[in-house]
Amino acid sequence: MFFIGGERRAISVALAAALGALSLRAGEIGPAAGTSSPVQGGDWSPVVSLSADEYYDSNVYIYEFGELAGQDSMVTQIEPEMGVRWKDGDDEPSDFLFAYHPRFTWFHSEPSEDHITHSVDCKHSGHSGIFSWEATGRMAYVDGDRQGLLFLGPGGAPAIGGFQVRDRRESFLAKETVRLRWDLGPVFVRPQAEVYIHDFMTIHQDLPGYCNYLDRERFECGADAGVAIAPGLWLVGGYRAGIQKQDTTQWHPVHYSNDYQRALAGLEGEPLPWLKLSFLIGPSFHRFNDTVAP
Repeated sequence: MFFIGGERRAISVALAAALGALSLRAGEIGPAAGTSSPVQGGDWSPVVSLSADEYYDSNVYIYEFGELAGQDSMVTQIEPEMGVRWKDGDDEPSDFLFAYHPRFTWFHSEPSEDHITHSVDCKHSGHSGIFSWEATGRMAYVDGDRQGLLFLGPGGAPAIGGFQVRDRRESFLAKETVRLRWDLGPVFVRPQAEVYIHDFMTIHQDLPGYCNYLDRERFECGADAGVAIAPGLWLVGGYRAGIQKQDTTQWHPVHYSNDYQRALAGLEGEPLPWLKLSFLIGPSFHRFNDTVAP
Protein backbone atom coordinates (compact mmCIF):
# COMPACT_ATOMS: atom_id res chain seq x y z
CA MET A 1 0.00 0.00 0.00
CA PHE A 2 1.40 3.41 -0.94
CA PHE A 3 1.15 6.40 1.39
CA ILE A 4 2.02 10.02 0.69
CA GLY A 5 2.39 12.86 3.18
CA GLY A 6 2.29 13.01 6.96
CA GLU A 7 -1.36 12.00 6.91
CA ARG A 8 -0.49 8.76 5.09
CA ARG A 9 -3.40 8.79 2.69
CA ALA A 10 -3.73 5.44 0.96
CA ILE A 11 -3.45 5.76 -2.82
CA SER A 12 -3.32 2.23 -4.13
CA VAL A 13 -2.43 -1.30 -3.27
CA ALA A 14 0.63 -2.38 -5.20
CA LEU A 15 3.18 -5.14 -5.31
CA ALA A 16 0.50 -7.80 -4.92
CA ALA A 17 1.78 -9.49 -8.03
CA ALA A 18 5.36 -8.16 -8.09
CA LEU A 19 6.20 -9.39 -4.61
CA GLY A 20 3.80 -12.30 -4.69
CA ALA A 21 1.35 -11.09 -2.08
CA LEU A 22 -0.18 -14.42 -1.28
CA SER A 23 -3.11 -15.19 0.93
CA LEU A 24 -3.41 -18.92 1.29
CA ARG A 25 -5.75 -19.99 4.04
CA ALA A 26 -5.04 -23.63 4.51
CA GLY A 27 -7.15 -23.46 7.62
CA GLU A 28 -10.21 -23.50 5.41
CA ILE A 29 -9.26 -26.79 3.75
CA GLY A 30 -12.07 -29.25 4.19
CA PRO A 31 -11.92 -33.03 4.66
CA ALA A 32 -10.25 -35.08 1.94
CA ALA A 33 -12.31 -36.55 -0.88
CA GLY A 34 -14.05 -39.73 0.06
CA THR A 35 -14.26 -38.83 3.74
CA SER A 36 -17.13 -37.34 5.68
CA SER A 37 -17.10 -34.37 8.01
CA PRO A 38 -17.12 -35.32 11.68
CA VAL A 39 -20.46 -34.88 13.35
CA GLN A 40 -19.00 -34.91 16.84
CA GLY A 41 -15.60 -34.12 18.28
CA GLY A 42 -13.08 -31.66 16.89
CA ASP A 43 -11.06 -31.25 13.73
CA TRP A 44 -7.55 -29.74 13.50
CA SER A 45 -6.43 -27.87 10.39
CA PRO A 46 -3.40 -25.72 9.48
CA VAL A 47 -3.52 -21.97 8.97
CA VAL A 48 -0.90 -20.57 6.58
CA SER A 49 -0.71 -17.16 4.91
CA LEU A 50 1.81 -14.76 3.40
CA SER A 51 1.35 -11.07 2.68
CA ALA A 52 3.67 -8.42 1.25
CA ASP A 53 3.34 -4.65 1.23
CA GLU A 54 5.33 -1.81 -0.29
CA TYR A 55 4.62 1.86 0.47
CA TYR A 56 6.23 5.29 0.53
CA ASP A 57 6.56 7.20 3.83
CA SER A 58 7.27 10.91 3.25
CA ASN A 59 7.90 11.69 6.95
CA VAL A 60 9.42 8.67 8.71
CA TYR A 61 9.93 10.44 12.05
CA ILE A 62 6.71 12.51 11.95
CA TYR A 63 8.78 15.64 12.57
CA GLU A 64 9.20 19.03 10.94
CA PHE A 65 12.37 20.38 12.58
CA GLY A 66 16.11 19.71 12.45
CA GLU A 67 17.83 16.64 11.04
CA LEU A 68 14.75 14.43 11.47
CA ALA A 69 12.47 16.67 9.43
CA GLY A 70 10.94 15.24 6.30
CA GLN A 71 13.06 12.11 6.09
CA ASP A 72 11.40 9.86 3.54
CA SER A 73 11.78 6.22 2.56
CA MET A 74 10.29 3.37 0.64
CA VAL A 75 9.14 0.68 3.07
CA THR A 76 8.79 -3.06 2.50
CA GLN A 77 6.79 -5.35 4.79
CA ILE A 78 6.54 -9.12 4.57
CA GLU A 79 4.38 -11.08 7.02
CA PRO A 80 4.03 -14.86 6.97
CA GLU A 81 1.59 -16.62 9.30
CA MET A 82 1.72 -20.18 10.61
CA GLY A 83 -0.73 -21.76 12.98
CA VAL A 84 -3.39 -24.32 13.72
CA ARG A 85 -7.15 -24.12 14.12
CA TRP A 86 -9.47 -26.49 15.92
CA LYS A 87 -13.19 -26.51 15.23
CA ASP A 88 -15.65 -28.55 17.23
CA GLY A 89 -18.15 -30.35 15.04
CA ASP A 90 -20.76 -30.81 17.78
CA ASP A 91 -24.16 -29.14 17.81
CA GLU A 92 -22.67 -26.54 20.17
CA PRO A 93 -19.43 -25.72 18.34
CA SER A 94 -16.32 -24.00 19.65
CA ASP A 95 -13.31 -22.62 17.84
CA PHE A 96 -9.63 -22.42 18.84
CA LEU A 97 -6.83 -20.66 16.94
CA PHE A 98 -3.11 -20.45 17.70
CA ALA A 99 -0.90 -18.59 15.24
CA TYR A 100 2.57 -17.06 14.96
CA HIS A 101 3.08 -14.26 12.46
CA PRO A 102 6.33 -12.30 12.32
CA ARG A 103 6.25 -9.02 10.36
CA PHE A 104 9.53 -7.99 8.74
CA THR A 105 9.81 -4.26 7.98
CA TRP A 106 12.59 -2.53 6.04
CA PHE A 107 12.98 1.26 5.67
CA HIS A 108 15.27 1.40 2.65
CA SER A 109 16.51 4.97 3.25
CA GLU A 110 16.37 4.89 7.08
CA PRO A 111 17.80 1.49 8.14
CA SER A 112 17.77 2.45 11.84
CA GLU A 113 13.98 1.98 11.68
CA ASP A 114 14.14 -1.62 10.40
CA HIS A 115 12.48 -4.03 12.80
CA ILE A 116 10.77 -7.40 13.18
CA THR A 117 7.53 -7.80 15.13
CA HIS A 118 7.09 -11.36 16.41
CA SER A 119 3.41 -11.85 17.28
CA VAL A 120 1.60 -14.84 18.76
CA ASP A 121 -2.22 -14.89 18.75
CA CYS A 122 -4.43 -17.25 20.70
CA LYS A 123 -8.24 -17.19 20.40
CA HIS A 124 -10.95 -19.43 21.76
CA SER A 125 -14.72 -19.07 21.54
CA GLY A 126 -17.74 -21.29 21.92
CA HIS A 127 -21.11 -21.81 23.54
CA SER A 128 -23.00 -24.39 25.51
CA GLY A 129 -26.70 -23.94 26.16
CA ILE A 130 -27.32 -20.47 27.53
CA PHE A 131 -23.60 -19.87 28.09
CA SER A 132 -21.04 -18.57 25.60
CA TRP A 133 -17.47 -17.37 25.93
CA GLU A 134 -14.69 -15.62 24.06
CA ALA A 135 -11.00 -15.29 24.95
CA THR A 136 -8.55 -13.34 22.80
CA GLY A 137 -4.87 -12.94 23.59
CA ARG A 138 -1.77 -11.58 21.89
CA MET A 139 1.89 -11.42 22.81
CA ALA A 140 4.31 -9.46 20.64
CA TYR A 141 8.03 -8.79 20.81
CA VAL A 142 9.49 -6.03 18.62
CA ASP A 143 13.11 -6.67 17.67
CA GLY A 144 14.13 -3.11 16.88
CA ASP A 145 16.50 -0.32 17.87
CA ARG A 146 16.88 0.30 21.61
CA GLN A 147 17.95 3.91 21.12
CA GLY A 148 15.36 6.66 21.38
CA LEU A 149 15.42 9.87 19.33
CA LEU A 150 16.25 13.49 20.07
CA PHE A 151 13.45 15.90 19.19
CA LEU A 152 15.03 19.34 19.56
CA GLY A 153 12.49 21.46 17.72
CA PRO A 154 9.75 23.65 19.24
CA GLY A 155 7.35 21.61 21.35
CA GLY A 156 9.65 18.61 21.71
CA ALA A 157 8.45 15.17 20.57
CA PRO A 158 5.54 14.64 18.13
CA ALA A 159 1.99 14.32 19.44
CA ILE A 160 1.36 11.25 21.65
CA GLY A 161 5.12 10.72 21.75
CA GLY A 162 5.22 9.77 18.09
CA PHE A 163 3.80 6.31 18.72
CA GLN A 164 4.60 5.20 15.17
CA VAL A 165 8.29 5.78 15.95
CA ARG A 166 7.92 4.20 19.40
CA ASP A 167 6.34 1.02 18.05
CA ARG A 168 9.37 0.37 15.83
CA ARG A 169 11.66 0.13 18.86
CA GLU A 170 12.39 -2.87 21.05
CA SER A 171 9.46 -3.71 23.29
CA PHE A 172 7.19 -6.46 24.59
CA LEU A 173 3.39 -6.34 24.63
CA ALA A 174 0.82 -8.70 26.11
CA LYS A 175 -2.95 -8.27 25.94
CA GLU A 176 -5.71 -10.64 27.00
CA THR A 177 -9.49 -10.19 26.97
CA VAL A 178 -11.99 -12.69 28.35
CA ARG A 179 -15.78 -12.40 28.01
CA LEU A 180 -18.52 -14.70 29.30
CA ARG A 181 -22.20 -14.40 28.43
CA TRP A 182 -25.46 -15.72 29.84
CA ASP A 183 -28.51 -15.48 27.56
CA LEU A 184 -31.73 -15.42 29.56
CA GLY A 185 -34.49 -14.97 27.01
CA PRO A 186 -34.81 -11.25 26.24
CA VAL A 187 -31.91 -10.40 28.59
CA PHE A 188 -28.20 -11.18 28.60
CA VAL A 189 -25.43 -10.65 31.17
CA ARG A 190 -21.78 -10.43 30.08
CA PRO A 191 -18.94 -10.15 32.63
CA GLN A 192 -15.48 -9.50 31.22
CA ALA A 193 -11.87 -8.77 32.13
CA GLU A 194 -8.90 -7.31 30.27
CA VAL A 195 -5.14 -7.17 30.92
CA TYR A 196 -2.68 -5.01 28.98
CA ILE A 197 1.09 -4.91 29.64
CA HIS A 198 3.57 -2.89 27.57
CA ASP A 199 7.28 -3.10 28.40
CA PHE A 200 9.33 -0.55 26.43
CA MET A 201 12.96 -1.63 26.26
CA THR A 202 14.49 1.55 24.88
CA ILE A 203 17.41 3.08 26.77
CA HIS A 204 16.46 5.90 29.14
CA GLN A 205 18.60 9.03 29.01
CA ASP A 206 18.46 12.34 30.83
CA LEU A 207 19.03 14.50 27.75
CA PRO A 208 17.09 17.57 26.56
CA GLY A 209 14.72 16.55 23.79
CA TYR A 210 15.30 12.81 24.25
CA CYS A 211 12.08 10.78 24.16
CA ASN A 212 11.92 8.25 27.01
CA TYR A 213 9.17 5.64 26.67
CA LEU A 214 7.71 4.52 30.00
CA ASP A 215 6.33 1.05 30.72
CA ARG A 216 2.60 0.85 31.35
CA GLU A 217 -0.05 -1.63 32.47
CA ARG A 218 -3.82 -1.73 32.61
CA PHE A 219 -6.08 -4.13 34.50
CA GLU A 220 -9.83 -3.82 33.98
CA CYS A 221 -12.96 -5.78 34.82
CA GLY A 222 -16.68 -5.14 34.55
CA ALA A 223 -19.95 -6.37 33.13
CA ASP A 224 -22.61 -5.53 30.57
CA ALA A 225 -26.34 -6.22 30.61
CA GLY A 226 -28.52 -6.15 27.53
CA VAL A 227 -32.27 -6.06 26.88
CA ALA A 228 -33.84 -6.93 23.53
CA ILE A 229 -35.69 -3.92 22.12
CA ALA A 230 -36.29 -5.30 18.61
CA PRO A 231 -35.58 -8.55 16.76
CA GLY A 232 -31.80 -8.88 16.67
CA LEU A 233 -31.18 -5.58 18.51
CA TRP A 234 -30.10 -5.08 22.15
CA LEU A 235 -29.98 -2.02 24.37
CA VAL A 236 -26.83 -2.44 26.47
CA GLY A 237 -25.58 -0.83 29.66
CA GLY A 238 -22.22 -1.54 31.28
CA TYR A 239 -19.74 -0.70 34.01
CA ARG A 240 -15.92 -0.90 34.11
CA ALA A 241 -13.41 -0.47 36.90
CA GLY A 242 -9.69 -0.58 36.40
CA ILE A 243 -6.17 0.45 37.25
CA GLN A 244 -3.65 2.09 34.94
CA LYS A 245 0.02 2.07 35.93
CA GLN A 246 2.86 4.07 34.41
CA ASP A 247 6.57 3.75 35.18
CA THR A 248 8.93 6.65 35.92
CA THR A 249 12.52 7.52 35.08
CA GLN A 250 15.17 7.50 37.78
CA TRP A 251 15.56 11.27 37.65
CA HIS A 252 11.95 12.37 37.19
CA PRO A 253 9.25 11.03 39.55
CA VAL A 254 6.22 12.32 37.59
CA HIS A 255 3.81 9.61 36.41
CA TYR A 256 0.11 9.28 35.68
CA SER A 257 -0.89 6.03 37.36
CA ASN A 258 -4.57 6.10 38.30
CA ASP A 259 -7.67 4.09 39.01
CA TYR A 260 -10.86 4.69 37.08
CA GLN A 261 -14.52 3.85 36.65
CA ARG A 262 -16.64 3.98 33.52
CA ALA A 263 -20.38 3.93 32.86
CA LEU A 264 -21.38 2.77 29.38
CA ALA A 265 -24.48 2.55 27.21
CA GLY A 266 -25.05 1.58 23.61
CA LEU A 267 -26.58 -0.77 21.05
CA GLU A 268 -25.58 -4.19 19.76
CA GLY A 269 -26.99 -6.60 17.24
CA GLU A 270 -27.98 -7.11 13.62
CA PRO A 271 -31.40 -5.53 13.15
CA LEU A 272 -31.07 -5.90 9.36
CA PRO A 273 -29.19 -8.46 7.24
CA TRP A 274 -26.82 -5.73 6.00
CA LEU A 275 -26.46 -3.79 9.26
CA LYS A 276 -24.39 -4.80 12.29
CA LEU A 277 -24.21 -2.50 15.32
CA SER A 278 -21.80 -2.65 18.24
CA PHE A 279 -20.93 0.44 20.24
CA LEU A 280 -20.72 1.52 23.87
CA ILE A 281 -20.09 5.10 24.98
CA GLY A 282 -20.02 6.85 28.33
CA PRO A 283 -18.01 8.95 30.80
CA SER A 284 -14.81 7.85 32.48
CA PHE A 285 -13.84 9.02 35.99
CA HIS A 286 -10.12 8.87 36.87
CA ARG A 287 -8.44 9.40 40.23
CA PHE A 288 -4.76 10.40 40.20
CA ASN A 289 -2.38 10.85 43.13
CA ASP A 290 0.03 13.73 43.74
CA THR A 291 2.73 12.40 41.39
CA VAL A 292 1.26 14.10 38.29
CA ALA A 293 2.89 17.19 36.82
CA PRO A 294 1.82 20.43 38.58
